[in-house]
Amino acid sequence: MYLLNSKTPSERKYRAGNSSSFPVANLISLFPLHCPCFQRDIKQNKVSNIGWVRHAFGTALVLFFVLCSVTQAQTHAGTFTESEIKEFIAAYNTEDPRTQVGAWQRAMPHPERNPKFAEFQAQILKVWESSEFAPYKLDDPLLLAQVQKIVEPVLRLYGRENSFKLIIIKHHIPVAMNDSGALLMISTGLIERATSDDEILGHVAHELGHDLRWQRTAQARETLELYKQGTGTKLGARQAKEELAKIELECDAFSALTLALLGRNPLPFARYLEAVERDYPDYVPPDLPPTALRARVIEGISPVTAAHVPLRASEALTNLKAVLAARL
Repeated sequence: MYLLNSKTPSERKYRAGNSSSFPVANLISLFPLHCPCFQRDIKQNKVSNIGWVRHAFGTALVLFFVLCSVTQAQTHAGTFTESEIKEFIAAYNTEDPRTQVGAWQRAMPHPERNPKFAEFQAQILKVWESSEFAPYKLDDPLLLAQVQKIVEPVLRLYGRENSFKLIIIKHHIPVAMNDSGALLMISTGLIERATSDDEILGHVAHELGHDLRWQRTAQARETLELYKQGTGTKLGARQAKEELAKIELECDAFSALTLALLGRNPLPFARYLEAVERDYPDYVPPDLPPTALRARVIEGISPVTAAHVPLRASEALTNLKAVLAARL
């Protein structure tokens, strides 16, 4: 949810395979390479360095940092009236998500179709490897393979199974990040707390939803950055914050209907967000919509039939937890 560098969308973009512009670096990331909460834990020695954490594993994963701010500026999320909330929920609520998901499938960008995507992805990975996260990357093919099995249904639904490099980092805070549609990062804290595949898939779907909205996100962040530098307006900054908050809710809606179409239960993602807020109050970002509102949106949009789907822990998740318990 963070902007990873100061360059603007116009300075750094390339043409994706489906003819839609897509950022070259870090414009739709959910977290910056310099995450304040992560840096604080390093200083307080809360992040342990272990011998088997080594150099990057060439292919993999999604970094889910759910608990950092959308931008580094000291801002707060936009507020929504009761009528706006009801209107938002009504716009997405359906017992048959096929039409809406079909529209998202057609609109989903496919940067991997660009002949220069491999070069672009390598560039993003190189930047990531110079960040403070890199020393905590888990170079473990078995872990990566199990996570890949868990997240594949969502990626395959939107034809993005070949778009991301998966990365796992050892950190107790549950986190998830989509970096520029090229890297997908998950923390061990997120995996350890999950009791079903649905919770992890809910996070992945939310992150994938940001790929549909990268242009709006980049524009809003650029507006906030200009205001931070003293060249923007207060009104523009307020509108940008409201836009980013709305995008988060839209990605929650994307997650809910995506899981419903997959025959999964969207509600564990909402419960997960609430549990994280309860257990890590110091990490709740002020610039995201309130967790209670996000949970209400997910609940209000989720089809009734999907909300009653029994939770499932796949063999891959069981194996993943067993491997983690043995390693950590």
